[in-house]
Amino acid sequence: MTFASPLATPVTLLHSDGASVAARVRLDHGDPAFTGHYPGFPVLPGVLAVEYAGAALRAARPEGAWELRGIGNARFRRPIRPGDVLTIDLDLTEAGDGLAVRAKLATEDGPAADLRLDYADGRA
Repeated sequence: MTFASPLATPVTLLHSDGASVAARVRLDHGDPAFTGHYPGFPVLPGVLAVEYAGAALRAARPEGAWELRGIGNARFRRPIRPGDVLTIDLDLTEAGDGLAVRAKLATEDGPAADLRLDYADGRA
């Protein structure tokens, strides 16, 4: 299966040791994700925050074809705005035929999202 990312800016992988991942992305003011969401107060849609966590996973584990299977929990703590530097920290746990991922996203202003995500390896 081929995966086409809706993300305008790729993540930069900072660290990966198999069980943890650290990545970063600077969100451009011209990123189309902010268009219309919300006029006068642009914020990154929550679904794209989830996708940035997935992009960090795919950067750290390129040998897999990681497909989001489920969202166990998603807590959005503060808006992610154009120009923010988004840091993404993942804790990975093998879970049967996939991975359980705990993701913490933050900006310079503090924690932005806490996510529990379930990924399957689409190669199977």
